Amino acid sequence: MERLHEQSWLYMNNKKRMIELCEEYTDLTKDDIGKLLQMAHAMDYINESINCDAFIDVPVRNSNDSIVVYHVLPVTEPSLYKNSPVGQLALKENEPGVAEIIQNGGYLKGHKAFTQENRVVLQDIFQIQNGDRIIGTYLTEIDLKKVVKNARKEAQGKHLVDTELNHFLDDAVLIFDENGKLTFQNAKAEILCGYFGIKHDDIHYDELFKNDLPFAELVENQEDEFKLEIQKGNHHYSFKQIFFHDNEHFTYAIILRDITQLKQKEAELVFKTVAIREIHHRIKNNLQTVASILRMQSRRAENDEAKEILKDSVNRILSIATTHDVLARQPGDEVEINEVLRSIVTNIQRSYAGNNNIQLHLKVDERIIVSSDVATTVSLIVNELVQNAYDHAFPEKEHGDVTVEMTKANDSIHVSVRDNGVGFDIMEAMNTSLGLTIVKGYVEAKLKGTLQSHKQTEGTCISFHFHCNANTTK
Repeated sequence: MERLHEQSWLYMNNKKRMIELCEEYTDLTKDDIGKLLQMAHAMDYINESINCDAFIDVPVRNSNDSIVVYHVLPVTEPSLYKNSPVGQLALKENEPGVAEIIQNGGYLKGHKAFTQENRVVLQDIFQIQNGDRIIGTYLTEIDLKKVVKNARKEAQGKHLVDTELNHFLDDAVLIFDENGKLTFQNAKAEILCGYFGIKHDDIHYDELFKNDLPFAELVENQEDEFKLEIQKGNHHYSFKQIFFHDNEHFTYAIILRDITQLKQKEAELVFKTVAIREIHHRIKNNLQTVASILRMQSRRAENDEAKEILKDSVNRILSIATTHDVLARQPGDEVEINEVLRSIVTNIQRSYAGNNNIQLHLKVDERIIVSSDVATTVSLIVNELVQNAYDHAFPEKEHGDVTVEMTKANDSIHVSVRDNGVGFDIMEAMNTSLGLTIVKGYVEAKLKGTLQSHKQTEGTCISFHFHCNANTTK
């Protein structure tokens, strides 16, 4: 009785230590830690059958390494450890299998590793999952020398461990023999078999999966590990087959993971993406309609100043429509600014068709990707600056060049519009030009950037730059 009390106290103290380590070194939630406690209870229950060192490792916050938070000692055999490894780091270079399972999921068997005390061991490593996330690994360790001497005995012990722990996995595990007869299923698989309408004990593989992958095809592909997706009712599952060959006997392990929520989220994302693209398409059409009405009004106007104002307004509307046109042809809310500016340049050249002696050049880094809001703002600014160059830089309409350049350096984007015309004072023009007033307001208010003007030997260069972040550029 005293021994049981001492053992119970030890188990409770170990679990308390595990909670403290998880809270101090990891980003695991209380729910995650509760899942680990369930696994620890299971390990305590079957520790006599394990008869080897078993651990729970969890990923350390902001690191590729893991930390040992729970350790179950073998009952009749000496532990591989002189000192408790609980609280010690499981370094990625010493235990790469642990890092691989935490990153990719699944399990590894007979994986060679080095302990904290630099001892060579064989590890069986299994993922511990909470919902869709991998929160840690359960692993057992056996001295490599002992494995060589007692291979059969250890294999039997490991099979018992796997059988018990499989009942705590969120994935359904089914094992079939070489004739397709079900020889093992964990608790999750039993629930699924009932859901599939299979309730008797003598279950053949084809009763479950014939329509997805007949047993004959499974046998033909037994040399390969492969995955596919299957659907049962309203549920979707990832179907993974693993083939084992031992003493001329064949075993087929099928792992089913419920991915219904993932498929639903994918469908919702596709629907939202299509809807957003349709919205952009309609906005573009509406803006082009407004531009067409303004063109008609411009043709009917008799006042040259009114015609000029309407022309500028049409170009501004079309610069906004251009962004929506690009967004309507691609998923997401980010665009290649190069494509937007190229369309704006084309619109301006068409608007100033009579000025064929003015060449418009575009030099934009094609790798710059920005959000739709930034694209719309930049397109409006560039539209105003280029129009301004057309209207004022070449009063005699002599041959000239206008260059639009956009580059990205570190965390900022730099845009410039320069011409080789007669030049002008931007600050003076700001008081009389609505376009330049729009430019100044958009640069400072929308982009939180800085506007600059440089007089050149020939012409003027107006530039602006603004800081970018992960939501505006890549």
